[in-house]
Amino acid sequence: MKKIFFNLFILIAILNVSYVYTATYNNKNLNLTIDKAVEMANKYNPSLKALKFAIQAQKENEKVAISGYFPTVNLSETPYLQNAQNGLQNKIAVEGRQLVYSFAGPLQQLKIAQKQTDVAKLSEEERKDFLRYFVEASFLQSWLLQRKNKLIKALNFSADEKIKKSEHQNKLDLLDRNTWLQDEATFANSLANVYLYSDDLKNAQNQLEFYIGKQFDNKDKIITLIWDSKQKIKVESLENYYQKAFKNRKDIQRKQKETEAFKETEYYYKKGNAPELRVMGSVSKDSNSYYNNHQVGLYLTWNIFDGGTKHYEQHKAHAEMLKALEEKENLINQAKYDVQKAYNDLAILLKQLAAQNIQLTQAQNDYIFNKQKYEIGDISKVDFEQVKYNWENQKFIWLSLKINTAIKERELQYACGFPE
Repeated sequence: MKKIFFNLFILIAILNVSYVYTATYNNKNLNLTIDKAVEMANKYNPSLKALKFAIQAQKENEKVAISGYFPTVNLSETPYLQNAQNGLQNKIAVEGRQLVYSFAGPLQQLKIAQKQTDVAKLSEEERKDFLRYFVEASFLQSWLLQRKNKLIKALNFSADEKIKKSEHQNKLDLLDRNTWLQDEATFANSLANVYLYSDDLKNAQNQLEFYIGKQFDNKDKIITLIWDSKQKIKVESLENYYQKAFKNRKDIQRKQKETEAFKETEYYYKKGNAPELRVMGSVSKDSNSYYNNHQVGLYLTWNIFDGGTKHYEQHKAHAEMLKALEEKENLINQAKYDVQKAYNDLAILLKQLAAQNIQLTQAQNDYIFNKQKYEIGDISKVDFEQVKYNWENQKFIWLSLKINTAIKERELQYACGFPE
């Protein structure tokens, strides 16, 4: 019964593996590359859509700021009672004003709004870098698990052959109880690995779909993840990565723009009590008069004292600017730490990968040698299947290490702000 249940579960698991990445795509199988996955995330992820609206809102703020230099026109109607004999009178007036010059008016507000728009754009770019890294990492993990399908099949066949042999030997009393229990434990462990593989594959797919922001339709066609595992990883000097990070990190650039915006805000409030000059013109007419009243002139306003509001706002903006400068310095230190850690971790993984290459070659030679022995009848099929499984397992261990190295290399690029 155990054997039947195991074989049935393996069949279900393999079918699940084959179809877990499926989608309807013009009646063809969809080959999804890592670049295409990042492109889809930039298109579908809701957080990026929200940031695009934030940019749009900031651009509208720029229009609001510069609108202070556009003329204003007001229409007013004033009913009044001059005397009881004439009754209720009415005065209609049209007044227009145009700002001529302001020391801290719309132009300064426009500069502040433009800096804030730059901050919003850099926030979007920062989020894109975040999504790019996690989409690429999730993609590579999913790609690895898709390739594990071959190992699971080898594990299934090897475990099946071994449990058959153990059952036969046990019936003939050729195995002691301890050996039989060990074989049962190995069988159960193989079954657990199948369960874990199926769950891990589903979790990896869900994670990839989350970062992309779109679920794959799994009704008709198969999605195959495409990635070249033979890509070589080139490593530059640590100092070069430092310079790339300082130049390309979006969080550092964003904080610089915030600093500039606070500096412009400080200047705005510093000049806030300066005079403003406007041109004013009006046309009015009373209901009891046959003539229009015209007025044209200059309108000068000077806010001599406002209770200290603009003075305090100026000091507030200055403090915010100093705070932003310190935060920028902290981000630079954080970038340096991120680069250093990713660089050192990558160096370790590259050394481990080089060592694993030797073990992989040994396992390949062992497989070729035992295959020849099996073909001439020196070893049984059960023993050969175990060697075959060990060979597949070594390939997967190498591939797992290769994926971890590739993910770490992308982490290093992410720490540098993905320089092009």
